[in-house]
Amino acid sequence: MFITLITETGPGRGFPVQGLITLLVVAVIFYPVQKKVREVARRRRRERWAQEGLLTQEELHGDDELSPGGPEQDSPPVANPTQPPPAPPGEDRPA
Repeated sequence: MFITLITETGPGRGFPVQGLITLLVVAVIFYPVQKKVREVARRRRRERWAQEGLLTQEELHGDDELSPGGPEQDSPPVANPTQPPPAPPGEDRPA
């Protein structure tokens, strides 16, 4: 069966011009489309990176600038070492 298929199609003669033309048509259509898709993806990626960079900068430095009293108001209160700690509830402390 395989032998009859080979003999029916005949041996290849010369260079397949139709295959070359098909390849050129595909390349002419595919290359500009592929180039445009890459440019759009590159532009969107750079915009996203820039936006993420701005958000990161705002997270790192924006909290200090947004609070009205600066970073001191956002920090937890620190105990004053010159005053004794407050007495627990229910205990009277001598004055």
